[in-house]
Amino acid sequence: MISKIKILKEIDKVLEAEKRLLPLLNRHISSSLFYSDLNKEDREKIVDFFQSQVVRQSKHIDVLSEIRDELNEGGEGVY
Repeated sequence: MISKIKILKEIDKVLEAEKRLLPLLNRHISSSLFYSDLNKEDREKIVDFFQSQVVRQSKHIDVLSEIRDELNEGGEGVY
C-alpha cells in the first residue's frame, strides 16, 4: 500500500513539472521555428501540432488537479 500523503506529494511533483514544461517547450519551439529554413506552411503545421499538445497537456493538468482535490477531501482510505 501507499500512503495518501505520498500519493499527494507525487501528484504535486508531476503538476509542477508539467506547469514548468509548457512555457519552456513553447519558447523552444518558437525559437527553433524562427531560425529554421522551413517554409511558412510547414512552420504552421508544426505550430498547430504543438498547440494541440498544449491543449492536451492543459487537460492532463486539470485532471491531475481534480484527482489531487478528491484525495484531499477523502478520508484516509486505502491506496
